[in-house]
Amino acid sequence: MKLSFIFIAVLLLLVGCSKPPTVEVPPKPQPLWMTNPPADASSLYGVGEGVDKETALANALNSIASTLSVSVKSKLTTDTRVYTYNGVENYTRDDEQKVALHVKELRLSNYEILESEKIGFNSYAVLVKAYKSALFKSLKDETDKTITLLKNDESTSKSANILEQFYFYEHASYVSDDLFYKSLVLKVLKPSFGDGYIMAEINSINESFSKLKSNITFSVTADKESQNLIDPFKSILSDRGFQIGQKEDRYHLHVSITSNTVFTHAYGFNLARSAINIDIRDSKNKIVLSKKVDIIGQSSQGNEVAKQDVAIKFKQSMRDIL
Repeated sequence: MKLSFIFIAVLLLLVGCSKPPTVEVPPKPQPLWMTNPPADASSLYGVGEGVDKETALANALNSIASTLSVSVKSKLTTDTRVYTYNGVENYTRDDEQKVALHVKELRLSNYEILESEKIGFNSYAVLVKAYKSALFKSLKDETDKTITLLKNDESTSKSANILEQFYFYEHASYVSDDLFYKSLVLKVLKPSFGDGYIMAEINSINESFSKLKSNITFSVTADKESQNLIDPFKSILSDRGFQIGQKEDRYHLHVSITSNTVFTHAYGFNLARSAINIDIRDSKNKIVLSKKVDIIGQSSQGNEVAKQDVAIKFKQSMRDIL
């Protein structure tokens, strides 16, 4: 009886430890069009993968766009760090010139989905085709509308004040950069395309912007309470490439800074609560820009250091506004 019990126990142990047979499912082979997409002179093809069909489609369209929109561009990057010493926040700014691979956005609306297949668990693939002729027409229409809008806005801006004119040309310079990129894409899609009128508009915008900015000058004054804010504001203007000086012409702008500061004490810190007003007037003494900011400076070393902290924070806040 005892031997029978031991035999049964050993048998159950062997059965319990045995593993069920595994069935290996071979991976599904990728469709040929994924590894070897079609190609012809009149069309562009893109293959995309994603967790669903919508994502795969977006990636396929991005694949097409990236073949037309990649350019090497020099880019100035700014890194601002904040550190605190004795309760006072200070800012350091590092500028670095980097050459980065820049992919611009390109809207694709005329395309055809040739293939769509589930290639794995939560994995889809899509093959998309876009006709070069349709893409060229769409991009050219968009470019022509942008140029027409720029010309109309430029004409309107001539009756505006100098600061508004500057803001227009600053924005237009970014738009002209995009126009230059699109002219390159149009030439890729149709090498015989004449892009002279696009380049003429780009040059006109850039020349007008450069001439206007070189003529603009600023002067900065402040009331007795706000003398500590003059140098930070001048520094911001210089960083943006503006001239500081006193002139009497239509390109001159005068900055007036006033403030009211209340000193308090809390949790071991001296606090300087400043309500600051900035008015910018044109040569006709008309206010063309008015800003109000509330800044709290702090320090554990007295009211004067807290007020210095206001100036540091003021410079940072104005850099974001102007």
